[in-house]
Amino acid sequence: MATGSQTLDRKRGSMTRNPLTSEEWALLRASVQQSTADETKKKWGQGRSSKPAEDAINRWVAQQLINDAEWARMEQTCPGDLRRMAESLDLPVAAVIWRARSIEHGGEGRRVELTPEALTLLGKTATGSGGIQSLLRGLQANLDGQWLTVQRKQFERLREYLVNLGGGGRARLQAVMDCVLAAVARSGGLLAFFGDTAVKPVAAKKPAKASAKSSKPAISTKSKAVTKPSAKAVTKSAPAKAKVVSKPAAAKPAESGPTVIQWKLPSSRGKS
Repeated sequence: MATGSQTLDRKRGSMTRNPLTSEEWALLRASVQQSTADETKKKWGQGRSSKPAEDAINRWVAQQLINDAEWARMEQTCPGDLRRMAESLDLPVAAVIWRARSIEHGGEGRRVELTPEALTLLGKTATGSGGIQSLLRGLQANLDGQWLTVQRKQFERLREYLVNLGGGGRARLQAVMDCVLAAVARSGGLLAFFGDTAVKPVAAKKPAKASAKSSKPAISTKSKAVTKPSAKAVTKSAPAKAKVVSKPAAAKPAESGPTVIQWKLPSSRGKS
């Protein structure tokens, strides 16, 4: 598989919908490199970012990496597997997760028939107070016999948790997801099954270049730094070529390099 940077270089030529400047492109490369490094160091699963500004920047980066047409194609071909989407796009899975988060979904739920196994697994008591437990209890509240009413926003949470969740919790969510995907396939895709549930785009903010404090050259104003030459320094020999001391130009703000966005995946530490 190509590296994140190589993939970005290939994608750059095809991003005519919203061409980026060199500085913006450098920022995207830094973002992907950082997220890939974090993945290598197994720093995923640290929970959702609690800083709205950083979230907005992450969403903006993801939207530049995955355009609307690519996202629609991914949701049609592999609607329930974000890791498979990432592999198909040759991008870090975090980019796919933030792309999914860039749209807020509403709308009414759709009924899904559960298999006996899925019904048994979902019916188990969800202990704890984490996000996974909250999702399970929400799904349990929507049970009507063997039928489960699933909202699009619940589906979004299901597939995101399945990215890095293991153990019994994964088995429970995967059993439900398999039933939902079977219903989605029979309907012809996510859009056909859930309908157009997009409420509004979630705030995505183009990152501003970090600005360093404007500072003037450090010039000493003490008298000893600007004293006149003494008489002894003047000789009859040809005077040396005088150095031209020009007024220093206003210093440009120091380049601080591209902002590094650290993508984070949802926590998988919740008990099943």
